[in-house]
Amino acid sequence: MKKLLALLLCTVVMLPAGCRPKEPLDVIRERLSEDCSLRISSNYMNLGINGYSHEIAQEFGKDGTFHFIDSRHHWDHTADYDSAEKREYYYRYENKSLVCYLRINEEEIQRTVLSKKEEEGIFASQKLFHGAEGLLPSYMKDFTDKGEHSATGLREFTFKIPVEQEIQQESLLSTYLQTAFSLYGREYDPDMKLYVSCLLEVEKDTLHPVRMTYDFSEIKPYVLSEGALSGEDDLETNLMTLTYEFNYEIPKTIPVPDTFKDTVAK
Repeated sequence: MKKLLALLLCTVVMLPAGCRPKEPLDVIRERLSEDCSLRISSNYMNLGINGYSHEIAQEFGKDGTFHFIDSRHHWDHTADYDSAEKREYYYRYENKSLVCYLRINEEEIQRTVLSKKEEEGIFASQKLFHGAEGLLPSYMKDFTDKGEHSATGLREFTFKIPVEQEIQQESLLSTYLQTAFSLYGREYDPDMKLYVSCLLEVEKDTLHPVRMTYDFSEIKPYVLSEGALSGEDDLETNLMTLTYEFNYEIPKTIPVPDTFKDTVAK
């Protein structure tokens, strides 16, 4: 009887611990593993010298089809250089193989059947592109729940990412940072000990991410001229931006337009 009572008491003690709800960060990480449509916008502008902008618009279908547009613009006033490129991709399964339709600018459309290894590589890279591994790295600091925003109704979280570790990764943020330092003509020095501040906004009930905004205030003095920094204040603009926008309400499929398929068929 004593053994049974002891066992019951142990069960009562253990149940609450085993049924604890997940921490918000764990739930958000899981949400980031789900398919979603998203838009990513980035901009670096060293006023009067050079700059770079990059935008990605991506749509996902529940059946594994997806479409995205990758637009880049790079300019350098000192070298009289200005280049823009737009790549549009459609991916779908045909005869159990993943097929890519690609058009660069307004040129001829290309159709490619991907191998299984290439297919695996694409989906692996997407995890770094917009998954938890790329957006909420294990080395981030000071993850803080700010609660619900009174105006947007979204729940807000803030955290910081150390540049020294991030710049060594294969992520969009790392590419952005490396581009900014390169265009300014300097290399990142670990002794700088810089951080990127992040604001993550999520739906208050489901914790699905809605928007991720990066703040490069600590980095700007190292990659923008004094004139650009002064101009940023005078013009009340932001010369360094990187923003993710998420949409988890995705359609059943993303069809390839007839204009793409017919062109390839000819």
